[in-house]
Amino acid sequence: MEYIVLFLGGFALSVIHALIPNHWVPIVSISKTQNWSKSFTNIAIVITSVSHSLSTIIVGSILGILGIEIFKKYEILSKLVPSGIFFIMGSIFISLHLFDLAKHHHHHDKETHFTHSHKKSIAFLIFSISVLFLTIIYLSIVNFDIKVVILSIIFLLVLTSLVLVQLTMSRKHKFYFYTHHDHDKEDNSLHVHDNTHTHHDFDHSLEQGYVVSKASKWGILLSLSVALFFSPCVEIEIYYIQAATLGIPGITLLSATYLITTLVFTFVLVRLGEEIVHKLKLKKLEHNEDFLTGLILVISGILFFFV
Repeated sequence: MEYIVLFLGGFALSVIHALIPNHWVPIVSISKTQNWSKSFTNIAIVITSVSHSLSTIIVGSILGILGIEIFKKYEILSKLVPSGIFFIMGSIFISLHLFDLAKHHHHHDKETHFTHSHKKSIAFLIFSISVLFLTIIYLSIVNFDIKVVILSIIFLLVLTSLVLVQLTMSRKHKFYFYTHHDHDKEDNSLHVHDNTHTHHDFDHSLEQGYVVSKASKWGILLSLSVALFFSPCVEIEIYYIQAATLGIPGITLLSATYLITTLVFTFVLVRLGEEIVHKLKLKKLEHNEDFLTGLILVISGILFFFV
């Protein structure tokens, strides 16, 4: 039963994350304006999907292994800790969403969307530092374990590095890649911009971007892959603490679920094209992502505690 709950929760979070337009619309737009072949577009989908999933799996696996070491010594915590973390982080995500609505009244300008895209990563980092610091202090008093301390330090270093690089790349206009077709000129070009607007917002954001004409397709793919690597899914990272209660099989199940779901949905969405954004109202889903994923975490925390 625990494996089923882990799979369903991980799958739900993976689907919501995969549907967010800024993860796959750039591939659709760039492949069109740069005249990529179908085969190269498929290669781009695989590389960017794996790159995007890899950072989440790396951070999550380190957290999962750390959880395994802790739960082996303190089995009583295997129910309380994951459920508590899910409930707290889920509540934080929901609060961030509600605060954002109250403050901006559904208006998402550049600055709002930029800072909003990093709030969850920063919140998770601060929460992780606090929890692991208290854990290390407790273990130092009760039963010092050097392996737990080393894993905690590695986890925090990796997570901190990802957040810092993510912020740095965004500020230097190297994070998001878009394409734009100038209807007045027969010119297709690639626009690099630090905002998370999708293709139909390009005209509005041209003044803030800059143009790279006749860009190398491998150069574009590399840049996009690097950008997506430094944009991990925080919700899935958090979910690894529950996977840890099931050991290595749990970590493997969650990793496979996230990777396969991301890959399959990206393939499907890229093939359907940008029109699906409007038909399925995916921009609305993007604006409510924090609330939905936060709700899933809270519900999962309750289920895991009583299962």
